[in-house]
Amino acid sequence: MGRHSRSRIEYVKTITWYDFCFNQLSHFYNIKTDYAFTKLIYNNIDKNQDNNLFKRYKYGLSTPQNEWLEIVDLKVIGSAEILTHQIWSDLSNQPQDEELILIQLRKLPGYLTEVLWDKDFYSMREFNKEDLINIAQFSSLNSLAVLYLLHRWGYTIGSHSLINDCNSIIIASLDQLVKKNSHLHRSHVLLFDELFEQIFAINTMGYNRPLKVQFNWRQYREKEWSEDIKNLSIQEENLLVTHPQITQFINSPNLEFAAFHKSLFG
Repeated sequence: MGRHSRSRIEYVKTITWYDFCFNQLSHFYNIKTDYAFTKLIYNNIDKNQDNNLFKRYKYGLSTPQNEWLEIVDLKVIGSAEILTHQIWSDLSNQPQDEELILIQLRKLPGYLTEVLWDKDFYSMREFNKEDLINIAQFSSLNSLAVLYLLHRWGYTIGSHSLINDCNSIIIASLDQLVKKNSHLHRSHVLLFDELFEQIFAINTMGYNRPLKVQFNWRQYREKEWSEDIKNLSIQEENLLVTHPQITQFINSPNLEFAAFHKSLFG
């Protein structure tokens, strides 16, 4: 039985985990290279050092199993929570059932979701766009997960306003998400491509059937992001596309044009 092909989510969560671990150890131990990072992980554990293993993790080519997840978490406290973060399963499963979406929302931190619930956490209460903006300002995977689930919940209950507000607020928060989370500097390209294949706005015109309108986050990057974050994002994207396994998951217009050009001219 053949090994299943890796999904974009498996790449993005592993790259995010690796960069979180590297950045933490770089901060506390002043390491500068991937080799130094690997050596530090293997220090005081009963395993022969395998430099290729962590190189594969760095590019998302394989995902650490529980044993390695626990070993690394002892050296980088909290790193396991990055790899097992709820947002990855939510993006993979794309919940459509209203009750399941609410269950997933209840699992996220209360400081983000308390504004959404009645005092007993049994049902949703009235909230508004300002509340969504306040959630987005935390600029974390948790806040993104809340907005993503609210977007899906809006679709299940037929709230075009909630769908459109979540969509626009997510778009407006992307640059701060990258700026405030160094472990997303590489993986955000894959994360945002996955996200924007799933979220949308609803356009209603007259008596026509409502239309789903999807947005290109790169266009917003070009027009609205600060120069430093925009340049960082483009630089990291250019590095990612040099890896054949990763390129297939990147929705860059430049890649699409290159493929089209190659089909015409060889």
